[in-house]
Amino acid sequence: MVQIYNDRVEAANILSESLRAMRDHADIIVLGLVREGMAVAAEVARELHLPLDIFLVQKISSPRLKERAIAPVSGGGAVVLTDDTCKRYGPGREEMAGPLRSEYNLLVERERAYRSKFSKMPVEDKTVIITDDGMTTGNSMKVAATALREEGAANVIVAVPVASPGAMQSLQGWADDVKCPLTPEKFASVSRSYRHYAEMTDRDVEVLLRAAR
Repeated sequence: MVQIYNDRVEAANILSESLRAMRDHADIIVLGLVREGMAVAAEVARELHLPLDIFLVQKISSPRLKERAIAPVSGGGAVVLTDDTCKRYGPGREEMAGPLRSEYNLLVERERAYRSKFSKMPVEDKTVIITDDGMTTGNSMKVAATALREEGAANVIVAVPVASPGAMQSLQGWADDVKCPLTPEKFASVSRSYRHYAEMTDRDVEVLLRAAR
């Protein structure tokens, strides 16, 4: 078993092996978290001969610790903000109302920009494979799973190449299944799970989407 991936393509190829049973199914769709998750999603969709689309989640920073992302929000308005998070990083729920509104508005604008070029694929009654290039806390995937269920997805499968043990444990009950071939006990970060790791741009995402449509 690999302990570190060369790049996201290798990671996606290994991840796809655990999803082979879903190949060529008309009622399954692959979604990638924008931006970095799309590199994995595009390769998974190609390997499994499945349609590809994006899913946007905007991370919200603490008003008191701007560098600390403490909660994500989806385009459907789903958000994961626990009492434990508020206690740990300072803001109360009322204090988070402003940042939530601001980041949600930003997310809506980002999605509008994408959807002006690429129509949204319906997920109602579909099995959705939602991917990212890794998970540290699992909170973004919790938001994604919540939003997808609200949109009518029949099943939600979280698929990532690498995750912390804590993220895997925290996702229990949020998704119908979780696929992750690498869960190192000494997890450092998602980026350090790859030899070659580069941030992606909106342009990179558009190129991947255009190639898959």
